Amino acid sequence: MKVLDVQDRWIHTHFILDRGDIAPAERALVEAAVRPVLRENHIQVGFHFREEPNRGYTRFVLECVPLEHVRDELRRVIAATVSEFPGGGRRNTVTGVRVEEEPHA
Repeated sequence: MKVLDVQDRWIHTHFILDRGDIAPAERALVEAAVRPVLRENHIQVGFHFREEPNRGYTRFVLECVPLEHVRDELRRVIAATVSEFPGGGRRNTVTGVRVEEEPHA
């Protein structure tokens, strides 16, 4: 798994992760990795995950726009943490199946 992009949105920063679903244990690992970086830089804000499984990615949303060097450090820490997780893309995607009946003889 990897960080696809970082987007600054008005008062939030979005780290785009390449998987549509992240397990609670994986979320906890990302949160544990991010907290010390925020603490070292005297940043006290919330953050959350926003899954977008239909698009095949998840957003890790930091509820501020930090200085560029802090944002880069957060990206490195998040990327290092999620690199251990299983691959990106969609998992367990339900696909529509249509069964056509054979014509009766």
